[in-house]
Amino acid sequence: MYKVISLVLLLILNFSILKQKIYFKTVFNKTNWKSNIILFGFVLFIVGSSLIGKSSQRVIEAFTIGIIAGIPEEYLFRGIVLGSLLKNLKFKNQSRRIIVSIIIASLLFSLYHFGNIRYDGFQSVFLQMIQTFGMGFLLATAYVRYASILIPILLHFSINFGVTLVSGTSTSTASSHLSFAILLIDALIVAAFYIIIGMLLLRNHLKNNPLIKKLDLD
Repeated sequence: MYKVISLVLLLILNFSILKQKIYFKTVFNKTNWKSNIILFGFVLFIVGSSLIGKSSQRVIEAFTIGIIAGIPEEYLFRGIVLGSLLKNLKFKNQSRRIIVSIIIASLLFSLYHFGNIRYDGFQSVFLQMIQTFGMGFLLATAYVRYASILIPILLHFSINFGVTLVSGTSTSTASSHLSFAILLIDALIVAAFYIIIGMLLLRNHLKNNPLIKKLDLD
């Protein structure tokens, strides 16, 4: 319910005060089929590998969490925050404008998860923040690449769906039998994986970017 209320409040805030345009129509370029394969291959891998051996009740739970958590966070951090940064940060170099905006939006997305310290210890939240920075980077590049909020929503859903199926609803990333050093390395690897996928999606789309064109016209 909290996430639903958050989305409603964000919609009201954006329509009445912020007025940041959110784009839904997806830009698919058939000539760049490699990035399309990377995107949908990632989604299929996360969802498919997570489904193995899971009960229908667990699948329904994961599906619900994936939908409820993903939509308001994407509307805020990719739609409003990243969109505003891309529109208002002015660099002569468009590539720098995109990269700086993505990094700032990803940092804010990571810091947002510090709120989980209410439920988990600092160590667990710190590790989660590392991973969510990388995740935020991937989701931001998806919005920039396809100029549609629907694509990062799909990715966010896939990641939440997979994580919930594998580890349950707990937000804790720590484990009592593993050292902090091992957990830190694991978090860095996950974040690096997200960033690499994001850079592959963004490759050849830093110039003449479809999202930048839309933002500059509005």
